[in-house]
Amino acid sequence: MKYGPNLTFIPAWIRQRPIHAATDDIVALIAGLLMPFSFAPFGFYGLTVVALAFLFQVITKATPMRALWRGWIFGLAMFGVGVFWVHESFKFAAVPLPLALLLTGGLVAMLAVYPALFGFLVAFLSGRFPVTRKSPLSIFSLKYRKNKNPEKIGARLKPPPLSALAPNANMPSTPTSSSTSPSVWRFLLVLPAGWILQEWVRGWFLSGFPWLQVGYAHIDSPLAGLAPLLGVYGVGWAAAISAGLLLLGFHLIKSEKSAIGKRVVGLSILLAFGGGIWVGSAWLAQKTWTTPVGTPIRIALIQGNVPQDKKWLAAQRQPTLDRYFSLTRQQMEPDLVVWPETALPGFYHHFPDFIAGLRQLAHTHPMNILLGVATRGSEPKQYFNSVVAITDAGEAFYHKRHLVPFGEYLPMADILQKVLDFLMIPMSDFSTGPATQAPLRIAEQLIGVSVCYEASFGRDIIGALPQATLLVNVSNDAWFGDSLGPHQNLQMARMRARESGRYLLRATNTGISALMDPRGRIMERAPQFRTSVLTGTVTGMDGATFYVRYGNQVVVSVILVILIIGVFLTRHNRNRANEATARTFDA
Repeated sequence: MKYGPNLTFIPAWIRQRPIHAATDDIVALIAGLLMPFSFAPFGFYGLTVVALAFLFQVITKATPMRALWRGWIFGLAMFGVGVFWVHESFKFAAVPLPLALLLTGGLVAMLAVYPALFGFLVAFLSGRFPVTRKSPLSIFSLKYRKNKNPEKIGARLKPPPLSALAPNANMPSTPTSSSTSPSVWRFLLVLPAGWILQEWVRGWFLSGFPWLQVGYAHIDSPLAGLAPLLGVYGVGWAAAISAGLLLLGFHLIKSEKSAIGKRVVGLSILLAFGGGIWVGSAWLAQKTWTTPVGTPIRIALIQGNVPQDKKWLAAQRQPTLDRYFSLTRQQMEPDLVVWPETALPGFYHHFPDFIAGLRQLAHTHPMNILLGVATRGSEPKQYFNSVVAITDAGEAFYHKRHLVPFGEYLPMADILQKVLDFLMIPMSDFSTGPATQAPLRIAEQLIGVSVCYEASFGRDIIGALPQATLLVNVSNDAWFGDSLGPHQNLQMARMRARESGRYLLRATNTGISALMDPRGRIMERAPQFRTSVLTGTVTGMDGATFYVRYGNQVVVSVILVILIIGVFLTRHNRNRANEATARTFDA
């Protein structure tokens, strides 16, 4: 009779792991915990290189299934710490805390799938499959393809003679399809390319979730110089290559097979290569991609600081309108005033008298006002999250194009609406704005407008470029309270300014409102949860960076080529390993 717990429900590849494998799991967990501290508000960008180096190490030592597991552990830790702030938004929808935590945990678990798949992919391309008589990879063997009969292959793969098992025998106890020794190909090409591929997929699949992409952590590092050239994915790619260089150097130092002289030469080459990436990026940071156009304009960003739990109350409506109107009227005739997302607590057509007062204010000072408000479309049940430009010449609208899933619209509504109704979770239902919308002409400048979530996507911002000379983002980060979310959102907006080479004005309800220059540096910043007005002078910028012209196409194309070559090389090496294994068993 067997005693003890029945663990058969746990997959064998987890139950049979040795102690050193569990240690590597812990390393993956710690690396994931480190990663969020490289992003705002902490800003220790070097941790991305260290964390990725640890992850790369434990993945390259693993079989694909173990690499998948370690990638998932890494992702759970990274997203569990880095995007836990999402649960804050549920309390404003009256979702019970246990359910909010459950939903947030589900999101974290889903996001962790991306680094898990990364681990599986690179372990596969590293050839970390055991090759034995029972291995499913025998289908890749040339002998299998020639004989077309697995039974014959099994008969020929007889056990090795006892002489081969002697202590000095020249045969591996467990043949593998590829060596586990450090590889320049693996550390500098496959691993960095695989990491950026999963970030890119995460940035567009199911609408996209680009938070905690490595490149954002480096907005203040020398690598930011690559942003106008290759965008946030190019910056992240350079950081991932740096992690590979660090890991390769570590293995070179530990190597006992190489002479000291060879190790010194190897380390010198690695240092020169890594230094070239960082110094070259710093040099690129000094390059001017765009030039001033038109006359400088005076701007004012209004941070109304209306608490989210009071924002839509009927009793709060008039005080909110009075606050924004008063703060605007107090300004010394700016050319452009920007209010946050949904600054007006209702639909645009609900405030005809208030809008008339704004028109009069814009005419008498004169000034131009951009404000966030919900608008109604021409079709039934068509509502937009919009920005309205109120100028002396009339009004113009921008309608948000990239909506937040489960926040502004419901994916698969036919299925999920019943679930949400059962859980009593309210859901907004905005319509998507037109895919192509011209920049708004204000104060002799063409303004590319984005609303909240859209500033997280470089591809959305460059849609208005290079025509737009100035960028404006309106947001309402009050949904996320005093958490990491608003800081991360500001950091992502800074990357948009860097990629495009344009000033970016960011007006938010409770913070963090900021004025950014074309290098993504913060010129002015309002404190969170305080009614504030940011003022300054900006200039429109003309021209197009390399990233504005080509977007993510260059980076994605190159990494796909690298990984496709990796697939063919892996298949070739695996066939050779399988043939060698067959010859060993035949001996």
